[in-house]
Amino acid sequence: MKFTQNVIVTLIAITAGNRAAAAASPIEDHEVMQLHARIADAPIHHVGGPSMDFVGNVNQYRDRDDVKSNSNNNDEEQQHSRKLKSPTSKAQVSKTSKGGATASQCYEDCDPSTVNLADFPQWQEEEGYWIGEYSFYGADALPFTSATWNYRYDQYRGFITGNVKGNAYRQRNVFLYPPQNADVCASNDSVVGTGTCGTNGNTKIFAADQSATTCNTNPARGGEIEGPFAGIFDTKTELIGADNALLYQVFLQGSLFQSQLTTLSETPAGEIRRTRSAQSFFQGMPNSLSFYRERKVDKATFYAELAQTITDYNIQASDTCTWQDGAGGVVDTGLDAGINGCTA
Repeated sequence: MKFTQNVIVTLIAITAGNRAAAAASPIEDHEVMQLHARIADAPIHHVGGPSMDFVGNVNQYRDRDDVKSNSNNNDEEQQHSRKLKSPTSKAQVSKTSKGGATASQCYEDCDPSTVNLADFPQWQEEEGYWIGEYSFYGADALPFTSATWNYRYDQYRGFITGNVKGNAYRQRNVFLYPPQNADVCASNDSVVGTGTCGTNGNTKIFAADQSATTCNTNPARGGEIEGPFAGIFDTKTELIGADNALLYQVFLQGSLFQSQLTTLSETPAGEIRRTRSAQSFFQGMPNSLSFYRERKVDKATFYAELAQTITDYNIQASDTCTWQDGAGGVVDTGLDAGINGCTA
């Protein structure tokens, strides 16, 4: 039996370190910083050591010739683009099922190994090469500042690869930060690595591997994933909208910690966009907001812009793909320094 739009799955995200987690979009480095003051400065994700493949080539994870790009000549890509424009059978199935179901109706569990994440339009579009423009704001609506990572958060960039294969999802991120502003360096000239405050930018990396561990045939909850993250969070992701959006929420001891909306869209020129806004809370009060603006690109564009951004931000080779959040703060990744470490 093939399960398509009528399964609920629990994903386990495995980050090297190793802490088990479940989330469609694991909490990333900016959200981690907001947590430091609350749980003894302990980060909530780890990334891999020297053997872990980072941004790399999405083809290394899939048995296919190439990933989907923005080419209008690609029939498969055109089919995915059409799915972003109008609801598919998932909404119709859910509506019909909700109308005919009763409160006491039960749904059978299914074999998680049979789950195919690519059956869901939102998961299909998570795959490929993404370049993002990011901004991170504190509770005062001003760009976030960090005591341990003295780089700019008002405008920085991210390079992300996502891969879907069967019931598994794999993500690799490289975040690039421009040099800190001169006025900030005048009062705090700290850096990570060997650069100079106000002159050199820096990078951080993040990774998550996820696979379905449970599933259920309830059609009203098609494509949902839920479960623990980092041993202290409860997470849930719902597929919403016209097969073009995901709502991801994180709870800490029963209290809302983060609510993140991801929306997929297509420009008149056929460019696929992914826009995310992550609201973070503490004891019911909003304390930060992340605003991600991402575009799907082909492999050549991805690596060309990665190299150009490293140059534009004046990031030293010794700091390229060298740092990650770890126990007690920022730690060395163990990867080879330089752009080759990002693609190993």
